[in-house]
Amino acid sequence: NLKLNYTPTKSPISATAHLQVGDSADINNLLEPAGSKRYKLFKEAYVTWAGPKGVTVDLGKFDTMVGYESSNASANDNHSLGLLN
Repeated sequence: NLKLNYTPTKSPISATAHLQVGDSADINNLLEPAGSKRYKLFKEAYVTWAGPKGVTVDLGKFDTMVGYESSNASANDNHSLGLLN
């Protein structure tokens, strides 16, 4: 996996891309509405606009629906290997 960030100093717009290859790319894009091969390399890619009064807007393709969980178990703070899982 490779994560790229572009944040210009004088612009309110920044970009982030999290790229993936291998079996995880195939698994993460099985149910992609645009087809499993079209955005296969992009685990997530989005543009952020920082507006006035602290408002931020993110547009793009995200790893998960809510944002605080992760599809990688090792990076997911909410993941547990307990019996109640």
